[in-house]
Amino acid sequence: MDPLNEVTLAYEMNDKPIPIDHGYPLRLVCPGFIGVRNCKWVGKLEISDEEAHSHMQRRDYKYIREMDWSKINLNDYPAINGNIPYAAICQPENGESVRVDATTKVLTIKGYGTGDGNKGTFARVVQVSLDGGSTW
Repeated sequence: MDPLNEVTLAYEMNDKPIPIDHGYPLRLVCPGFIGVRNCKWVGKLEISDEEAHSHMQRRDYKYIREMDWSKINLNDYPAINGNIPYAAICQPENGESVRVDATTKVLTIKGYGTGDGNKGTFARVVQVSLDGGSTW
């Protein structure tokens, strides 16, 4: 819905009707959004200020920062509409004050990495900066 985001309904590809496997008769092209937002085979377009009621939209496309799954209510988390993050630091939370253990000199950080299964790449390292990105 961003007026600066040039969403396109494509009906041609390389000056020919868009092929069926690429979305004939129309394909929605949404630059900067995850691939599922670039819908193929568009036959109807409905504009709404509410997210779709599909299972994938309401239950799967979520960026969850809670580590205890028993505490998660998926309705409390907005759907991912932009680029998908491939890692998340869940604890400590953003802006939370933390202390390094005086004995072990360890700071425990919890999170996860998902990688990009479509490209066969997965997170091998997660780097953390404690000084705004000057060092990692």
